[in-house]
Amino acid sequence: MKRAAAMALILCLLLTGCVPLTSELHSMDAQYEMPLPQETVEPAVGDAVAPRIVSAVLYYPSDDMTELIPQQTWLTVNAGQTLPQCLMEA
Repeated sequence: MKRAAAMALILCLLLTGCVPLTSELHSMDAQYEMPLPQETVEPAVGDAVAPRIVSAVLYYPSDDMTELIPQQTWLTVNAGQTLPQCLMEA
């Protein structure tokens, strides 16, 4: 019993003693800034530029403008066009 209590006490001391060490910030850390990545998009090849057909549910306003009516549709996403652009045009 005493051995288990001693082990539990040691574990508690070890676990609580590590928290302040990991959460401290040094003055050097506050002054350092990570460089932002350069946004370069490589040209797409193969299936990435091939036209594809996707299923989407578009919501249109009702005649009295009180609710949205869902309508399932099929959209063709062409080369050089993104899915969000195609959805906005639809």
